Amino acid sequence: MLPYGERFKSISSFCKDYVHSIRNASTATPLLTVLLEGETGSGKTALAAKIALESGFPYVKMISPEQYVGYTEFAKV
Repeated sequence: MLPYGERFKSISSFCKDYVHSIRNASTATPLLTVLLEGETGSGKTALAAKIALESGFPYVKMISPEQYVGYTEFAKV
């Protein structure tokens, strides 16, 4: 992932600091939640996956039911 601007560097640094503070908290929690907002294609998912991989925390992408409209349970082959 290429750091493509000051805003990206700031957000990436904040997320890494957040992971570090959760990891070193006196009361350990198994959950780490971050909500990123931005335009489609801005790299939110890539940043979240990168931070999860680097931190060792699990990554779960939330998918709403609306995103499944039009799909069937049968795969098209």
